Amino acid sequence: MMYMAFSPPATIFLLSIILGMCFGSLWDIFRILRLSIPSGKIFIFIQDVIYSLIICLATLIFFYFFTFGGFRLFVLIGEFFGFVIYYFTIGHIIFNIFKIIIHFLHKLIWILTWPLRKFLTKTLYFFKQLLCNFNQKIKKYIHIKKKALHLNNISLYNMIKSKISK
Repeated sequence: MMYMAFSPPATIFLLSIILGMCFGSLWDIFRILRLSIPSGKIFIFIQDVIYSLIICLATLIFFYFFTFGGFRLFVLIGEFFGFVIYYFTIGHIIFNIFKIIIHFLHKLIWILTWPLRKFLTKTLYFFKQLLCNFNQKIKKYIHIKKKALHLNNISLYNMIKSKISK
């Protein structure tokens, strides 16, 4: 019986392509996380650093187990091809599906939180009106106190003015 066997470098190359596809799926997880949670530049930077560390560690482990610690350029090329193949085929489809799901969930959350948002808006408006009324009363009180200070002859300002005018 005849069977077909791959040479060890060819097997390692195919495994590196599979590893590259895994890197692509990990990249999709980070992309979906960015899509679902609004994030700033610092959060994105931290995600990129974590992704890079995971990729480096996985590549080093792959080199250790499959090439006995030796650096092989075809492994990196295989990882790159695996990532590209995943990204432009399955990754594109999966990301678009998750984009639709996340958009739907955001709309659903927006609809379900409408009563709470309406209540909070009315409550905040009520407290804003209370603060405005309180502020107007304070201003009116301060204005009345200033007038009372000027009308009173005990004030030093008024005493100096009254001596000068005599």
